[in-house]
Amino acid sequence: MAKRYLAAALAVTLLLGILAGCDRYQHESFSGENDIPMSLGDRFTINSSSEDDKYRGYKYVVCEVTLEVGNKAAIKTLEQRLHRIRGIVSDSIGAKTFDQLSTTEQREELKLEILTAINDEFNNTKSVKNVYFNDFYFAAG
Repeated sequence: MAKRYLAAALAVTLLLGILAGCDRYQHESFSGENDIPMSLGDRFTINSSSEDDKYRGYKYVVCEVTLEVGNKAAIKTLEQRLHRIRGIVSDSIGAKTFDQLSTTEQREELKLEILTAINDEFNNTKSVKNVYFNDFYFAAG
């Protein structure tokens, strides 16, 4: 019985992940001439929050994040605190439920939330101009 439930939960999660789609962005044209892409390194695999305990542990968000940064000096500062930036991204995504991340509009709101939190961390310097999800999908575990 437990195996059937696990298989059903896995199938539903994968299907919803496929239906939700992936946000893919091309980084060839940033908004400003001097804007520079900055990868946050390895992909994030985050256990998303769940309001229903029966799904806890079955839904993961897997994403790769790139920041659009205003100048090289800002990149140097951001790289020195990369661990904190990765923490902000992990905390922001992990606080959301599967349902709160399922639409493109909701993911756009999440990117704005991450952008604001990172810039606040650096005393609102607005060093980060934009946040991009190179990959964003749901996985079951």
